Amino acid sequence: MKKISNIVIKVAIILGFVYIIRKYTLSHNWTDIGETISIDDLSQRWYYMAVVIILMPINWLLESRKWQIVMNNYTKLSLSKSCISILCGITCGLLTPARVGEFIGRLLIVNADDKKVSVYASFICSISQNMITLILGLAAGIFFVINVNELEIGLPFLIIINVIIIAVGLWVYYNHQPLLSYWSSTSFYQKHLQFINDHSISVGLLNQVLFLSLLRYGVYGMQYLLVLCFLGLSSSVFYNILAIGTIFLIQSTIPLPPMMGLLARGEIAVFILGLISYSIPMAIIAAGLLWVINLICPALLGLVYLMKMNIWKSVRV
Repeated sequence: MKKISNIVIKVAIILGFVYIIRKYTLSHNWTDIGETISIDDLSQRWYYMAVVIILMPINWLLESRKWQIVMNNYTKLSLSKSCISILCGITCGLLTPARVGEFIGRLLIVNADDKKVSVYASFICSISQNMITLILGLAAGIFFVINVNELEIGLPFLIIINVIIIAVGLWVYYNHQPLLSYWSSTSFYQKHLQFINDHSISVGLLNQVLFLSLLRYGVYGMQYLLVLCFLGLSSSVFYNILAIGTIFLIQSTIPLPPMMGLLARGEIAVFILGLISYSIPMAIIAAGLLWVINLICPALLGLVYLMKMNIWKSVRV
């Protein structure tokens, strides 16, 4: 029965993976889109894409290191094992709303005794990355709204809402341990969360994780800018940076099912980049290239690792 369950899970993952790729492939008329792009011009700017591809493993290595740091506060975890966990998380996250499957994918690799720590570490890493995205995205969004008159949005409302979210998020990030301790007398806490009290995370470690999140944001932002350079900038670098930060800000606030979230990425890029003179095909291609390079390629590696393991046995706590 366990063997059959393991096979069923793997088949479901493969079918889901194929469905996501096929659905995205059929969601646009890529032939018509390709005809609007000059191949000769792209071939002269190939080096931009070369750097984008080189930055991809750096992007996920930073995430792996960030997760490893938190995990090592409770248990010993090598960087190589952390990288494999992150790859498996990418694969599982691709198939779930708001990429919550990353939590499951990461805990598949760690030992049974460390699975609770894995979920907790993923939670810390997720908050840190979201805080950086919101802080820098808000700054970019404010300047973008001010400088792009075509974007009709209530700026004070945008600022107030996001400042509240950021303030609450940072407070939870730095004070989640004393907050959780209010439930320390409950059986659930003593059974599942006692390790948090046994080895509390220092402010220095939280700052280190936040800094790595900042570096990762910079790498991903650079990748987006280089993809736009590859396609041919339609505005100044400054406006492109503001647009990219605004796109990240909007994307981080939309928890949608996998396929809807993917399509939303393209629609958001079309809308924001269109305000600085990018054509619809260029915006769609830019979002698509980033999706393939930063998610599909590492997800394929994660899929290989998932197919080699006993998922049914690994997922059980």
